[in-house]
Amino acid sequence: MPYEKLVGNEGLKARLRTQTEKRRLSHGYLITGPRGSGKHTLAQVLTEAFLCDAKENRPCGMCQNCRKVSLGIHPDVRLVTSPTVDEVRQLRKDAYIRPNEGRRKVYLIGEMQTVKSSAQNALLKVLEEGPDYTAFLLLTETEEHVLETVRSRCEILRLSPVSQQEAFLWLTQTFPDVRSEVLHQAAQSCEGILGRAAAQVQAAQQKESPAFIQAGRFFDALMCREPVNLMECAVSLESLSREEWSVFLQTLEMQLQTCLPKAVAAQDRTEQARLLSYFETIRTIQTHVDANVGTGHCAGLLYVLCAEAMEKGVT
Repeated sequence: MPYEKLVGNEGLKARLRTQTEKRRLSHGYLITGPRGSGKHTLAQVLTEAFLCDAKENRPCGMCQNCRKVSLGIHPDVRLVTSPTVDEVRQLRKDAYIRPNEGRRKVYLIGEMQTVKSSAQNALLKVLEEGPDYTAFLLLTETEEHVLETVRSRCEILRLSPVSQQEAFLWLTQTFPDVRSEVLHQAAQSCEGILGRAAAQVQAAQQKESPAFIQAGRFFDALMCREPVNLMECAVSLESLSREEWSVFLQTLEMQLQTCLPKAVAAQDRTEQARLLSYFETIRTIQTHVDANVGTGHCAGLLYVLCAEAMEKGVT
């Protein structure tokens, strides 16, 4: 069932399954938990449950309404993040327009912890007296930053961190091609927050990617002013795909940016000019990559321009 998309939190999922089966879902839920704990995953499943056409085992995940929710294209679902007072007032007006396709209209409001009290107060009336076909899912990282008057009008769903074993199992399913030791490290250090674990794995993947490694080698050759090493690095770039070229250039630019403050502090105008030339070269090569110029030509041009800057200080 779609509720299994949410890892862990078995007690919470059992409660929601019962409410769904008995068609007793609340008109409003306040979903609370740290960033990356699964708030949006749960909100999507609940949205499917509100709109699902199946007679039993709802949400089915297969009907037209469920599929549209999953794709983010359902006309009766409204998503707004950290709304202002004016946006909340517009939402209230919209709530009194009947649904287009489903039985319900679902309003998903993110980052409630950043919504000003005036906007939260503007939401109260429609939360309490809105049409029967409306449902509200409010997402927040910190429950205490949501007004008590708003909290009292919603059923609160508190997401808990998952176990290390649950995190590792989810990571193996989500990243089947990543080395087990990387997944174990992420599962151990994420403190039960899957979004955090995923970010750690993605960062590790980037650091192990050919483009990231090549950017480090090219940067070292530039900083050591070694033309031979620079040429060898440039030749190896010919094997990168266009997507990897973009990652290589972005990574190289970020590495070079760390050098600029030091050159400014040292009042080294030659080094400043050299770095600015490197930045200009990166922009030129990115333009060539975007224009589908051959990777061999891009590698050769990158070497020539950087070598000139390395030798003369400016291109």
